[in-house]
Amino acid sequence: MTNTDIYIMNDDTAWCAVQVYGPKSQITRLKRLCITPNLSGTKKSYWDFSIRQLFPTAISSFPSVQASGFEARPDHDSNQYAFKFDTSNQFPSDVFKHLAVFFTELAFDCDCIDSLDEFMGYGWFNPPSGGENFRQNMRVPSNYWTTGPGFKRSPAKQKMHQDRIAKLLMELRNASSEKAMPTSKTVR
Repeated sequence: MTNTDIYIMNDDTAWCAVQVYGPKSQITRLKRLCITPNLSGTKKSYWDFSIRQLFPTAISSFPSVQASGFEARPDHDSNQYAFKFDTSNQFPSDVFKHLAVFFTELAFDCDCIDSLDEFMGYGWFNPPSGGENFRQNMRVPSNYWTTGPGFKRSPAKQKMHQDRIAKLLMELRNASSEKAMPTSKTVR
């Protein structure tokens, strides 16, 4: 184990997950511009959410976020991209506020929980209609780890959240298929 490994294991860590919804072209652009490997010389996988190239004037005042354990989840839908990562102390809200401004066509559905159960959070950056803005100052219920699938919302709110996502994906798929369909001007 390296000193970095020991630090991360003993650190107050926020476990974070992000689902990104939007046009495939914008998701591809997000991955290309913002999620770049940070080669630290160790075998452990570290990633740097680098937004410096998007906001060059913020280089000195807006540090990148070092995230360990970055793992992209398999893409099951071309209008969705999911990943998880760990950060020190809290979810990087400032990074995602900037990303939401730069990627206005993407909706970022985020959640986190503190490794010491001091707080949890969930919500959206660029929320779809009816979606709640991200907050990370919520209490972790005492029975959170023992009562089932680990949803941070109440069962009723979780159902509404899942319905909202299904509607958003349907709208994105319909928009993609409409772009792919030839118009009467192009049909001969």
